[in-house]
Amino acid sequence: MTPDQLPTDEFIEEAGDLLQELESALLQLETTPQNSQLIDQVFRCVHTIKGGAGMVMQPELADYAHQLESLLERVRSGILPCTVELVSLLLESLDCLNSFVAFVRGEGEVNVNLRAQTLERLKEFLPGNGSSGRPTVQSEPVDQNELKVSASDQQTTAFLITLKFDPQTLRNGGDPLILLEQLSEIGEIVSIAHTGSLPGLEEIDPETLYLWWSIKLVTGRTLDEIEEILVFYREHHEIDIELAVPPPAEPTVAASGETTASSFSLPDQQGDASSPASTEQLPAPVDPQPTAPSRTRADVGASMEEPDKPAAPQTIRVSVDRLDDLQNLVGETVINQSRLRRLGEQIMATDEHLGDLVLQFLEDSETSVRALQDQIQQVRMVPVGSVFSPLKRIVRDYAVKEGKKIFLDISGADTELDKTVTDQLYGPLLHLVRNAMDHGIETPQVRIDQGKDSVGTISLKASHQEGFVIVEVTDDGKGLDPEIILATAINKGLATREDELSEHEIFQLVFRPGFTTTSEVTSVSGRGVGMDTVQRDIQALLGNIEMHSTPGKGTILQLKLPLTLAIIEGMIVRVGEQIFTLPLLSIIEALRPSAEQVKRLKQKGELVDIRGEFVPLVRLHERLGISTPIQEPSAGLVVVVQHGNRKHGLMVDEIVDQRPVVIKNLEDNFIQIPGLSGATILGDGAISFILDVPSLAA
Repeated sequence: MTPDQLPTDEFIEEAGDLLQELESALLQLETTPQNSQLIDQVFRCVHTIKGGAGMVMQPELADYAHQLESLLERVRSGILPCTVELVSLLLESLDCLNSFVAFVRGEGEVNVNLRAQTLERLKEFLPGNGSSGRPTVQSEPVDQNELKVSASDQQTTAFLITLKFDPQTLRNGGDPLILLEQLSEIGEIVSIAHTGSLPGLEEIDPETLYLWWSIKLVTGRTLDEIEEILVFYREHHEIDIELAVPPPAEPTVAASGETTASSFSLPDQQGDASSPASTEQLPAPVDPQPTAPSRTRADVGASMEEPDKPAAPQTIRVSVDRLDDLQNLVGETVINQSRLRRLGEQIMATDEHLGDLVLQFLEDSETSVRALQDQIQQVRMVPVGSVFSPLKRIVRDYAVKEGKKIFLDISGADTELDKTVTDQLYGPLLHLVRNAMDHGIETPQVRIDQGKDSVGTISLKASHQEGFVIVEVTDDGKGLDPEIILATAINKGLATREDELSEHEIFQLVFRPGFTTTSEVTSVSGRGVGMDTVQRDIQALLGNIEMHSTPGKGTILQLKLPLTLAIIEGMIVRVGEQIFTLPLLSIIEALRPSAEQVKRLKQKGELVDIRGEFVPLVRLHERLGISTPIQEPSAGLVVVVQHGNRKHGLMVDEIVDQRPVVIKNLEDNFIQIPGLSGATILGDGAISFILDVPSLAA
């Protein structure tokens, strides 16, 4: 195995998951310091990272993790109490581990200052700061009695592990004894080094690994926990693990005349054909009745069930790039389906029988493509909790620094979104949570004076609703006063006193560029830059954001997001000679209003009276600068769309079709165009722009 063949990618992916798990466990541990399961979880994460670092030739990371592991071992044993100060140190050490992994990934350098600071503070908890030695590895045959497992011991399990490392391990900087040391730390091991492959003394290459090991491990850990240690060693090495099972229950006669069963032992291992029996094979039990026919495992199946062999993992890691490629291929297939349907309609006009056959085939094909599309979408779905969880650390660190008491309540973390959406959602959520911490939640004394709990609460909630995902950011802080917002907007020239704005419209002023109601600039917020960016980012996800607030009670920000940005159901409409696409999930209804239904009100513009409800009218041809002979709504159609809690009527010439459309991003080739969020390709190869409902309704 060359350095290029080291399982670095596997280590980076696994370490990323472990670091997220570690952070979550530490944040929980801060509130429940006596939770031994959390302490074990933290220890296991650090332990696994240490082993992986050694496997990918990162000795500095392995040594740093070892120092943390030594500290955690003292916590596990009860020598050290788990205090807030200790958890703070571990969280800072977590940041250092992240910098190590980022360095391995090729993104920046290790934070040497943080490394030195945390190691210096570790010495306060580790007097002597000594490192443990490596386990003793036996190369001589072991007495069978040492390999027995007490059948009455319900706390431990025996495993047989076979380790056959790549012969080039030493040459590539690997050290097999690191794994033996890790195994010795989780239980009792008996190791047998197989020397059958050793050449003569004059032929030995000091950089070639000739040994392989059989290990009996007796531990209280589960198979999954042991696999976490072995995972980094799987690549390029032969590593097997199985339960140690009892041999066939041969009866033996005790001195008292009673019949007893033989003790547990290891299953037979196939030794190296070239190795001496004395060092390659475990001693076989002596048959007390040599003349009796030997009993096979099948013969004793009725009295002893053979344990199941550990199942192979049922999941695999797949690169996001590959999923993106699959999504693009499915998108192209959807476009081709539209082209085939158009072709089928042309064939129908020429040959009705043949056209009918083609269209029937297309319907069956579209069913399969739709199923494939749904499956790909499901594969790309990730829990929104992957975005929520990192915010716990942000809230915790801010509260400690500013002397506030803040609890982050998360619900609906298992709600799933397309990975593309979740990747772009973190930034807006981070800004909203920072605003809630800085401007919303009061200090403990102020909250007590107002009759509130001293601990402020910020809630993150996610749920599915009518094909969308609704994300709510709520706080129980001081809230926003509509009068102050309106006065600030007037002073900044964002509104006038003549404007008759509803409370909802006043709150929307917060999303105007440069708007802020605070004069104090902090490291978190107050510069008047952010809420407009948040709204723009959410709209780029084809979603929208709404705000509701009550002075003294708190604020609610509601984000409405599509499940995916790849393929959507669209309504194809025509305005003049241009063809546009409207997201179907935004559409409520379409109608042709009479002239009497169209009203014009002062400072409100044109409205359409739809069953007693007045809906603002947007003439698309005027908004987009398109020439069309249809100038009145009564001669065209009005498509009613909903954006948040508001409705608008979009005037179009006609509705052409309704079909799945593949979204193509405009930003890769064009500047952002107001009113347009993307484009799609129609069945005839023409391009249809996707209308941006939020910006058109603004």
